[in-house]
Amino acid sequence: MSSLIGHISAGAAIYLGQPNRGSAQVRVLLPLFILLALLPDFDYFSFWIFKINAEPRFTHSLAFCLAASTLAWVCLPLAGLERRLTALLPLSLASCSHLALDLLVGVHPLPVFWPLPVPEIQSLVGLLPSAGHLSPGNYYLWRNLAIECGVLFPVLAFFIAVTRKTLLTTRLPKAGILLLIWIAFLAYSIHIH
Repeated sequence: MSSLIGHISAGAAIYLGQPNRGSAQVRVLLPLFILLALLPDFDYFSFWIFKINAEPRFTHSLAFCLAASTLAWVCLPLAGLERRLTALLPLSLASCSHLALDLLVGVHPLPVFWPLPVPEIQSLVGLLPSAGHLSPGNYYLWRNLAIECGVLFPVLAFFIAVTRKTLLTTRLPKAGILLLIWIAFLAYSIHIH
């Protein structure tokens, strides 16, 4: 599975691609985008607290992600926010980004189409390294986190630039450097798989 940093970064990048993100009302949506990007992993709490191991992990399905983002969008007025501040699509994208990142790791199959009787999906090639065993002294945790950041951050920066309609031609040298960094980290990530 992808790391906490990867999921938070994806949710934040999708938020940063929103129009009017500078207004005070829109800024309070950042935690919502991050929460939606993290939400599928909340099933770990049922295991950690109650020792309930749900199989399949239905929280890692499109149905769950789309239901969660729709519920968040419907509840925006309850938080004193107008629905026009963000569309349903960006919220859904933030929620579904979790599935995309986990699939890019390619370690575990996911029940993406649950509750349909379709087999779980697994990527044949891992483009991102697994998060690793959570221990501060675990070298592989930190190595894999650095690789994941090196692969994800240039892609997320490109996503933000495109959604903000930033002219890439004015930043061509920076874009070229980011592309080289991305290629190096991606090649190393694929190599360790």
